[in-house]
Amino acid sequence: MKNKDRINSVSQLSVPIFKRNGVTYAAIFGSFVRSEEKIESDIDFLLEYNEGVSIFDVIGLKRELEEALGRKVDLVSLKYLNRNIRQRVLKEQVRIL
Repeated sequence: MKNKDRINSVSQLSVPIFKRNGVTYAAIFGSFVRSEEKIESDIDFLLEYNEGVSIFDVIGLKRELEEALGRKVDLVSLKYLNRNIRQRVLKEQVRIL
């Protein structure tokens, strides 16, 4: 499957979940975008949330995504993105919401 098709597939499954859970911005980055992931690799998402989304909401979102996608995910808040990797992440990200 081509990289664009893989990203579209993940997007179709994840965007409705993001919308239900107060996510206002979502992008995929990391090994999945670079087509370097392995079977055990997770999918890295860069996210922004509506005000009022709690840590418990984020934990629930993570579980829901992992169940829908059938693999582990990492959820990274754009607001708290480490400045040492910020430029690389912003350059390679593929926005899906």
